[in-house]
Amino acid sequence: PPRRFKVRTRSYLDSGVCSLEVKTRERRGITEKHRLPYAIEQRSSLDRRALEFIDGFDRIGPVSRRLEPTLTTRYERVTLLEPSSMSRVTIDTNLEVEAADGSALSLPEMAVVETKTSGPPCAIDHFLWSLHQRPTRISKYCTGLAALTPGLPANKWNRVLRTHFGWTPEPVHPFLGDDQLTLSQPPAWGHTFEACPSHR
Repeated sequence: PPRRFKVRTRSYLDSGVCSLEVKTRERRGITEKHRLPYAIEQRSSLDRRALEFIDGFDRIGPVSRRLEPTLTTRYERVTLLEPSSMSRVTIDTNLEVEAADGSALSLPEMAVVETKTSGPPCAIDHFLWSLHQRPTRISKYCTGLAALTPGLPANKWNRVLRTHFGWTPEPVHPFLGDDQLTLSQPPAWGHTFEACPSHR
């Protein structure tokens, strides 16, 4: 069974394409994504078909009826192809995150650039390095949730949050360890709304 998982809907608002995605992290550290075509008007909820799909995953199925929306992420995406290496680069701008309680954060001046290559660093990597931009580990979901949820353990994302989100940590309750605090949160799923097509 997967060690970690994430359930989300991903919507492309210009084309109306939507999918339900279950993202799992296996014991060998391999991340797998499993997708189900989904009606865009249902993107904010899980219908019977979605729950049946989620039930097909051993570890996730038992908690599928307890899943609650936690975060909506909105951004505009451009996808480019570097032809010499067939590497892809995605550029996400106008990032907005909104928690289930209505708290929100907007980062209009930040761009999240991700290069995706199966081989050595591509030309785009070298170009970014020439601008003194070094790779940074980031999850829009985890950093967004940590930035909007006081007291949520965020050690893994502290550097990104401090540097790019203007975030300062709040103390965790002294009688509640990280594991207990994490487990006290309901099983989560999130929305991802993209305003641009996946390829340009």
